[in-house]
Amino acid sequence: MRKVLIVNTDNEFISNLSDLVEWGRYDCRLIGSCNDGHQAMETILRQLPDIVFIQLSIPGLSGLKVISKVLENGLLTKFVITEEYGDFLLAQQAMRMGVQEYLVYPINVSDIDRILSRDSDEALPINRSEERRVGKECR
Repeated sequence: MRKVLIVNTDNEFISNLSDLVEWGRYDCRLIGSCNDGHQAMETILRQLPDIVFIQLSIPGLSGLKVISKVLENGLLTKFVITEEYGDFLLAQQAMRMGVQEYLVYPINVSDIDRILSRDSDEALPINRSEERRVGKECR
């Protein structure tokens, strides 16, 4: 079973993502959440998650710095960036480090399904008639 960690300063986002995703469908287990970069680094090094949903603009170590340090430690953690606002330069830096997913609020649960299904043996269908979103709408 793959281990998943959420790193975000928005507790409502963490709660919604935790509750809306049926982690077991993807052979995943949510191992926890963190609100800052230092706590994220400690948790990643101790728990060795396979997938980390990470916000770049977090206190302490930035999300990019966390990603960089994890890669320096030789871990094969997959990062999915979750941000309230899109920032092309940050996205570009993250992509250069090997990050393949950069999601901007509101995040469709179908995007999470696509990401988690891609690595599992069989993609599971979701009910697209009632699209669910995580995060605040930005206007």
